Amino acid sequence: MEPDGIVVVNVASGETRGVSPLRGQPGTPFDWSPDDSTFVLVTGDGVVTVSVADGSTRTLAKTPAGSGSCSGSLHSPRWSPDARWIAYQTILCVQEQPSFRRSSITIHNAEGAWHSTIDNTVWGHSDDFGPHSFVWSPDSRYLAFIDEADSIGESFLEVADLAAPIKRLTGASGTPSWQRMVP
Repeated sequence: MEPDGIVVVNVASGETRGVSPLRGQPGTPFDWSPDDSTFVLVTGDGVVTVSVADGSTRTLAKTPAGSGSCSGSLHSPRWSPDARWIAYQTILCVQEQPSFRRSSITIHNAEGAWHSTIDNTVWGHSDDFGPHSFVWSPDSRYLAFIDEADSIGESFLEVADLAAPIKRLTGASGTPSWQRMVP
């Protein structure tokens, strides 16, 4: 009988080992910690880290409350390359009819004791969708993301330096990525 819940498969041997009875949302992305000891995913409970060694879990954030078609959701948890931070996207329902949602990015330290949120209040437009589609820089100092400025009909590529204020780089669309330049 196959294990139920989250399993780890040894690709070389084919061995399957149950890690946790938790179930991610169907098709939910998850991310391994850089040392492969833990992964982070979104479950029905929220953003959760799971230890591969013993299956222990820690909830970093609870799924936002809501009702009917106006409920909140969590998405795309990702470890920073240095394993110090975990970032994820939160989408909140602000208004049900017509549907209006607002996005933010939350950054937790890996232990879950501290967090900070990047949202659309940085630029002061309350009717904008907000930041999404983020990616860590290879040195874990920066988080690049797209900020949807619906109020002016544009998208911006922005960079959060974890040690300085957010900088708007340019108008952009799509998903940011870090490129290494090779001479």
